[in-house]
Amino acid sequence: MTRRVLVVESGFELGPVVSEGIADIDPTIEIDHAHSVTGAVGQLSARGYDLIVSADEFDGARAGVFLRHLCARRFPGIPFLLLANEGEPAGRGTVSQFEARQRIKRLL
Repeated sequence: MTRRVLVVESGFELGPVVSEGIADIDPTIEIDHAHSVTGAVGQLSARGYDLIVSADEFDGARAGVFLRHLCARRFPGIPFLLLANEGEPAGRGTVSQFEARQRIKRLL
């Protein structure tokens, strides 16, 4: 069975970091991208995912935190990794991009 990861961010900073980390774990894992909460929910409703990785802030707000709470209710079986934005310190509930690779390995 193919494993899938959904990366959610409005820009393109997270995607390469996550893609490299996942390729090191297993290059056959499929990675999809969403650039909004609405887009993420649409993709989650349409396909099965093994992991959601989201930026803490995007769309000019802390949309990642909102998405994490929404996914906890609507998609509770999917692990969710909330990442601090590049250059920002990891806050409550977020991890730095450096820590992300280790967590992704454990979650997949």
